[in-house]
Amino acid sequence: MSNTVLQKNQRSSRMNVDKLLVISNVSLLSVTLLGVVLSGLIFYLTNLSDKQKDRELAAYKAKAQQEISQANKAAEEAKLKAAEATLQLERERAAREKLEGRLGPRRLSSDTKRELSLKVAEQFGLRVHVLYQPDQEVVGYTNDIIEAMRSGGAIVRAAPCRVLSIGAQYPLEVSVRTDGRGAAVCDTLAALGIDFHRKAHENRTPENGMPLVGDHSADLMITVNGKDPHLA
Repeated sequence: MSNTVLQKNQRSSRMNVDKLLVISNVSLLSVTLLGVVLSGLIFYLTNLSDKQKDRELAAYKAKAQQEISQANKAAEEAKLKAAEATLQLERERAAREKLEGRLGPRRLSSDTKRELSLKVAEQFGLRVHVLYQPDQEVVGYTNDIIEAMRSGGAIVRAAPCRVLSIGAQYPLEVSVRTDGRGAAVCDTLAALGIDFHRKAHENRTPENGMPLVGDHSADLMITVNGKDPHLA
């Protein structure tokens, strides 16, 4: 009888061990499955987070690029407006200077007189006859021309006109002797921006109101009229 009880106890123990083994295996499997699920969830969440970051970064880059493009466009527009404003100021300044030149007295600047003198010096001994209207503005302008000519070594004879020469149409008239001596001075006058009219060499005498000996000895003849000869 004791043997029977012992056998029962042994069977009961083995059953308990088997149950424990089953429970243990199930627990291990559950833990394994839970680990797999957690790993998958972590991977999914991580991947989702990376994609979200990528989307946010792409959106930030697109916005930054748009702002840079707008800033560049604004800068170009500002440069264009500045250039237009500068051009307009230059136009206004040129127009003002032109108006002042028309309204104010004519004079030769120091630089202009120096350049003209240097050109005259290349033809040392150049003979120049100057006729001018007895007007304050004309006299000042004529003196500038005579000063530049004489400083370059020209022999200048000057005399006022008693009356306006017949047919005078220009504020400043210059004629060169037929042999061409003095033509370079005319070219220099033009290069310096001095407004004048070149005309044929003619014999001026006191009879036509020009008190200058008409001996054709002058290489260059200059007539300085008023700024508007028609109003003289």
